[in-house]
Amino acid sequence: MHAELQEPVRALLGEGPQLFPDGALRWVDLLRGEVYVRSDDHSRLVATHRHEVSKVLPWSGGHLALTRAGLEAVTPDGALAWTLDLTGGDNSVRCSDGTVLPDGTVAVGIVDRDLTPGRGSLVRVLGDGESIRVVDGATIPNGIDVTDDSSALVWVDSPTRTLMRLAIDPSDGNLGAPRAWVSLPEQWGVPDGLCSDDAGGVWVAMWGGARVVHIDASGSVDATVFLPLDHVTSVAFDADNTLIITTASVLLSESERANSPGAGGLWGVAAPLHGTRGLPPRVATLAPRGLAIALASNVSAP
Repeated sequence: MHAELQEPVRALLGEGPQLFPDGALRWVDLLRGEVYVRSDDHSRLVATHRHEVSKVLPWSGGHLALTRAGLEAVTPDGALAWTLDLTGGDNSVRCSDGTVLPDGTVAVGIVDRDLTPGRGSLVRVLGDGESIRVVDGATIPNGIDVTDDSSALVWVDSPTRTLMRLAIDPSDGNLGAPRAWVSLPEQWGVPDGLCSDDAGGVWVAMWGGARVVHIDASGSVDATVFLPLDHVTSVAFDADNTLIITTASVLLSESERANSPGAGGLWGVAAPLHGTRGLPPRVATLAPRGLAIALASNVSAP
């Protein structure tokens, strides 16, 4: 099947599509630090951060922005409630992808900004703000989501081209050790962002591969969505179960961008074509105490 262009937004690095409880989809232009809300088939810029922002997640007090330093909690009126440092002040790393876990805690990837091998990690952030290092020595911690039955986290360190499953302990939410689940062939590209469906499957965006692939509950690839551009970054369901696919234009020259109006755009596949359904969005319930309040200059409304 083939994706259709939904919005020619020309993001440098479109990323992090995420359905929110209000029925709108949030996504980001990572390198520009911009956060967009998409509803009624139109995206509206709602905030610009000083540095990169890789995703925003639903939070009980508004949303959580995954930034260069860590998490920024933003209220519905755009005020910054608190910030949580996940990088120890190291400007050479930043947050990558993340997801809300079944108990309201959050799993976040940390990636070297120059993609230096072995400097990436996967952390779990508890309700009080404590962070637990789950995986060390990764390179590009990327796509991440919880399975439909809440029993496991699916996660990929992109250069390995292998999706991992981490068991979720139902008693305390702790994550187990990563176990290889599905390896994808090199000619398909590199697995980037992903999302789970309600039948135990996962949709995976393939950077450099001009496609999104569907892996069913048994671990078999049973469907492919093709795009007319290579740099596919992530995928998520919207409120109508349309698959919304983000893309990038950052590696194109100005002339190449001019001749590729869909590069950096939002693409989609309607529910009747792909035949799957998304999961209800989970809401983070983090309530850290004693954290530094972010400076207002870190983020601005359009």
